[in-house]
Parts: sequence; structure tokens; C-alpha cells
Amino acid sequence: YDVIFVGTHTAEDPLGGSFLAQVVADSPCHVAVYRAGLATPPGAFTKILLPTKGDPLFPFVLEFASLYAESVPESSVTVLHAERGRRSSWNPFALLLPDAPVVEGMAPLVATTLQEHAAKAAGALRIEQKTVGGDGHIEAILREASEGRYDLMVLAGVKSLVRERLYFGNTIQELIRRAPCPVLVLTPARGGYAALGKS
Repeated sequence: YDVIFVGTHTAEDPLGGSFLAQVVADSPCHVAVYRAGLATPPGAFTKILLPTKGDPLFPFVLEFASLYAESVPESSVTVLHAERGRRSSWNPFALLLPDAPVVEGMAPLVATTLQEHAAKAAGALRIEQKTVGGDGHIEAILREASEGRYDLMVLAGVKSLVRERLYFGNTIQELIRRAPCPVLVLTPARGGYAALGKS
């Protein structure tokens, strides 16, 4: 299999429990951890939010969302750039990243994705780009998710265990716990995300 989908609950600690931690830690393929929202969206997801600070796993998230949107007419993908006001613990790759604005660095990736998927999508693949400030980025992302009435937020998580509990970092933990819409956290298989587009 290319990916395992596993659901989690909406409790205070949605990633708690040894079962979920073991599946993510030991999986030979990609894992998608899905936390449902308070209400099930009617039908397919049509407004997808992809928050990013430009980390190396973002192409994995963008490709996944684009592949999904190809099969859903009238769907749209919004890339929410969270600019870094200062170095933050939110991104484990922060020290490796240049100081250039996130939007400037991500624009070629978004343009390439649009070009690659244009001929295959059921309709024109729509990817919008927005920017929020780096300080208080969790609140800014939650505010955009609520005001924009998105029905799915997609994030990328690095597999790690803390005392046999699954942990993706503070920002992802908070977004999973507090987001007003369903959240999907993608964790790439060993060797990266390249196999996703070949599925």
C-alpha cells in the first residue's frame, strides 16, 4: 500500500494512545492521521487549507492536496504562508532555511504544481496564496481556518515519539486540538514523499 489512513478523536489529547503511535512509527508507507471536525462536511472536501512556513515537507502536502482536488470539481486549495517574524521552534528545519520571504520561495513550487496538474484536473486546479505574520502564527492560522470556512486543513508531520506518545511538535498539536475544521496530518514513509505522485 502507498498510504495508511487512520482516524483519531477530538479529545483534549487527540494523538494520545499507544496504538496510533505504533502505527505511525512502524509503518512502511505514508500515514495520514485524520481528526474529524465537530460536524461531518457534506460530501467531498472543497476548501482545503495548507498552512506552511516553507519547510522541506511542504511539497508532500501540496502534492497530496492537488491529487485530491483533481477529482473534486469546484474544489480549491489555499496555501497559507506563515512568515517567520523570528526563528521559531514551530519548524524543526528553521535553521536550515534562508531568510528570504516564504511567499517568494514557495511561488515557483506552486506555479509548477499548477502546471503539472492543469491537464489532469476535472476542472481548473485552483491554488490561492495568502500570508499571515509569523508571531502568533497558531492564532492566525486558526482565525483563517474559521473565517475562511475551510472544510479540511492538511499538515505535514515528522514522525517522533515522546514517552511512547505520538508528537508532531507544538504547533501541529495545537492545530489538531483546536482547529474548527477536520485536520489531516501526513507523515511520509522512509525515503521521503516521492512515491505519492506515482500512486
